[in-house]
Amino acid sequence: MKTTFLLIVGFLWSGSGIKLQEKSIIKPAENILCLNTDTRNYYRINDNGIYIYSGSENKKAGKHEFFVAQEKITPTGLWMTLSPMDSVRKYYKQGKFPLSPVPKNNPTQKPVKKGKLSGIRIALDPGHIAGDRATADLERKIVPIEENKEKGILNATVIEGVLTLATANHLKELLEKEGAEVLMTRDKPNVASFGMSFGDWKAKKFKSHIDSLLKRGEISKKKYDFYRLRAREEIIFRDLFLQEDLKERAKLINAFKPDIALIIHYNADEKNTDWIKPTKKNFCMAFVPGGFSGNLLQKQEYRIHFLRLLCSPALSLSVKYAGIICREFEKTLDVPLARSSDAEYLQETSVFTGEPGVFARNLALTRLLTCPLVYGETLYQDNEKEYLNLDHTRFGQGQTPQRVMDVVNAYYSGVLKIFSK
Repeated sequence: MKTTFLLIVGFLWSGSGIKLQEKSIIKPAENILCLNTDTRNYYRINDNGIYIYSGSENKKAGKHEFFVAQEKITPTGLWMTLSPMDSVRKYYKQGKFPLSPVPKNNPTQKPVKKGKLSGIRIALDPGHIAGDRATADLERKIVPIEENKEKGILNATVIEGVLTLATANHLKELLEKEGAEVLMTRDKPNVASFGMSFGDWKAKKFKSHIDSLLKRGEISKKKYDFYRLRAREEIIFRDLFLQEDLKERAKLINAFKPDIALIIHYNADEKNTDWIKPTKKNFCMAFVPGGFSGNLLQKQEYRIHFLRLLCSPALSLSVKYAGIICREFEKTLDVPLARSSDAEYLQETSVFTGEPGVFARNLALTRLLTCPLVYGETLYQDNEKEYLNLDHTRFGQGQTPQRVMDVVNAYYSGVLKIFSK
């Protein structure tokens, strides 16, 4: 695929928040943001600036939906990054952003102690929410290895939500000791980022939520009746509860305006059916924004995010930061970094960025967050050498498995290298 580069004057993240900086940065357009050639039907970049189109016919006719002049690319990126999404949508539809005054960035700053990360803001997002077997089954984020004495396989239950929360808690402690200001999107098992368990949300918010979706035209009356009358618990959980949780995580992180967001996940072998037996595979990787397909860009909401990523340095910084952290994953965990050929989703829905182990992928949080981010996927929970060390029974009485602490230390070392003075 041909690669287009755009040279602009950029703004970078600093400890006091986002600020303008007179420094040229190279913005990769097609090689990271575009999953396939159909994506090119929705934009054009030339010496005049960036054109966004609603489809191929309008591009052929020269009828753009939005235009950003070359000299306004930097302030556009700044404004889109700092403004609430509702405002971005409103002015995008009007065809012009009010680039001044620039929205306030970090109006308040907590006092932090001196250290290697003094003045740095870091958001931690512990993936998923399950803290017990029942919730993990509902969430389908569980590795239930079954015992097989003939093959020497022991019984174990690995719950990803337990791993990610423990990782984030320990990482937060280390980061704060070095002076960082840290936000965690969730800090309790089985509780979403908006402070409710699924049971509480379903009892108190479910009906008003689907009423709101119907009123805004986001679901049909047929879908509304299905959710209200016939949908199983797991469908309501995944289709509605978890989607609201992801949106709230993005709101919390964007409002915090961090220098970096670390989205913490553990991986599993996609080919290992139901994860009831161990696999020999084991890889680490990280995702960053990008990988938009032409099919997705049929929706205006996705085109708005696509434009923001073209105008903001968040994408290039995410790739840089993810590369640093992936190298720490490989060194600290002694687990190789994934290549495109190591998983179908890396070939079909991801774009290799050029940094080993780092792929652009259009996930909810890689799309919704406006700051530099690293969506980490460390090791395979179902790996034959990993699963016993990650079993949920090893978490108790304040104990955390050493393998989880290894992951904590990999993230921590990476962050120190990113922000070393």
